[in-house]
Formats: sequence, C-alpha cells, structure tokens
Amino acid sequence: MNAQEKATNYAMKGIFTGLLAIYPVSYRFQPDALRLKLSLTDYLGRMAELLDEPELRPGIVLSLALCPLVRGLGGRGLGKFMAWRR
Repeated sequence: MNAQEKATNYAMKGIFTGLLAIYPVSYRFQPDALRLKLSLTDYLGRMAELLDEPELRPGIVLSLALCPLVRGLGGRGLGKFMAWRR
C-alpha cells in the first residue's frame, strides 16, 4: 500500500468515526439545563424538534460539520505519518 492509499484509508476511517461521534459530541456542547432535562437517547429522539430552537441550532450544526471533518483530517495526517515512518 503506497502513502496516498494509506492516508486515504485512515481518512475514511476518521470520517466514519466522526460520523459516529456527532450526536454525543453535539449533546456534550449543549447547555447544562438541556442535558439535565434530556438523556442522550431523548436528545437523539427529539433532534428535529431541537433544531428548530435558535439557541441550540449552532451547537448541533457545528458538531454535524466539524466532527467528520476534524476526524477525517486527523486520520489523513495519521495515515501520512504512518506511511512516512516506513
């Protein structure tokens, strides 16, 4: 496997894990009052309703965009580093 393939492989794994982490990360960055009122399961079930709330929307949307992006870039960097080491 060449360096480019290795970097792409790690990037795809990073994007996938970022997609899995979206909801817990989004939940973590919500106000304490919401987290005391709703469990993570309730939060997931009411996501569409919560997106209508203007004060909650930025945290949710940022998590949706940044989790896969950050994890994908991190995975790509890790793949390049692993290929460089060999």
